[in-house]
Amino acid sequence: MLTNLLVFSKNATKDFIIKFCISLVLLCLVAPITISMKGEMPITMQTFVILFCAIAFGWRVGGLATLIYIGLGAAGLPVFSNYSSGSDKLLGPHGGFFFGFVVAAVLVGYLTELPLFHKPLAALMLWFLGHIVIIAMGIGWLMNFPVDWRQMLNTILPGALIKSAVGALLVQLIVRILSGRKIRKRAFED
Repeated sequence: MLTNLLVFSKNATKDFIIKFCISLVLLCLVAPITISMKGEMPITMQTFVILFCAIAFGWRVGGLATLIYIGLGAAGLPVFSNYSSGSDKLLGPHGGFFFGFVVAAVLVGYLTELPLFHKPLAALMLWFLGHIVIIAMGIGWLMNFPVDWRQMLNTILPGALIKSAVGALLVQLIVRILSGRKIRKRAFED
């Protein structure tokens, strides 16, 4: 969606590298942030940043950045929620969510490149779809562990809905700002 509006270089390779680097920096610096509300399940920024990067820059950048992010966290860099890391995270109860990150980034990133998803309501649906994929894969994985997956589902759904709504609004705001800038730039060129 934003990939056509956010062009950092006329050279496609340079543009890809810049978008990839921006995505990786966001994933490593913002995704580990966890917002805790008293008495509520903490909301991690992981899914928000992963879906934002895929929606903003497409499936190639979003998918690759997500894979590298997971690899960095598995290798010990503290980039997972609450600045945690380790390969045990991928094999433990929350491993399915990590695999869902990759699938959602590729799927949502691919769909965002289609003209159908450039409309605000369709763009909002991308956020929900991304969260559904991540949650479904995470819950499916959790069923293999002695964890109450129904309770987990009930606790993560509100955060996913909030992140979807905020993400869709943020993307639409960026689109409007960049579209307005493009129109003004053309007016000055004429």
